[in-house]
Amino acid sequence: KNTLMRVAVDKTEGWDSLKPATKGDNAWLFVNEEVIAESIKAYVDFEKKLVDALPKDERATARPIDISGGVMDGKLMDYLE
Repeated sequence: KNTLMRVAVDKTEGWDSLKPATKGDNAWLFVNEEVIAESIKAYVDFEKKLVDALPKDERATARPIDISGGVMDGKLMDYLE
């Protein structure tokens, strides 16, 4: 997936800043700017379902998916931005 993403980034204007995020395990989510809030809510609900499926003693420390960053207006954003 990362190799294909790098090829797409190289061929698409405005996405160069995404290249540093094309390492390791990734799940890519592309969201229209008009539905960012709804998309994040859906992601949080999905993650909650993943955690709820774990044994109770593992839930407090579970972090099934880490958000490493994203691109908005051609700028790479880390998780805390």
